[in-house]
Amino acid sequence: MIALADENSDGLISWENFIPIGIEAIKAFFTRNKMLLKNKENNIEIDRDLMKHIFMDEIKKSDEIYAKRFKRLDPTETGLISIQDLKDTLNNSLMMTSKEINGLI
Repeated sequence: MIALADENSDGLISWENFIPIGIEAIKAFFTRNKMLLKNKENNIEIDRDLMKHIFMDEIKKSDEIYAKRFKRLDPTETGLISIQDLKDTLNNSLMMTSKEINGLI
């Protein structure tokens, strides 16, 4: 997925290029994990529209957190961060599993 955001293959991605790809994946991973855990505990069927409704606040919060982290990694406001900075941020966030981060990267 990151390769999609790194359109010119220079190892840098812009926030604008990352947002549509990365944030949607992160939101989906985060939401899915929470719902799967609840589903397992309650043994219920998953309704994806209901999932989005229930976790909209967490999804928005995740977006805000990653936007702030991206800005901290880009103090000169070039709009770019390295893929390694992105990997480190995702690994330190505790919002996704290692498998999900590897899938995203």
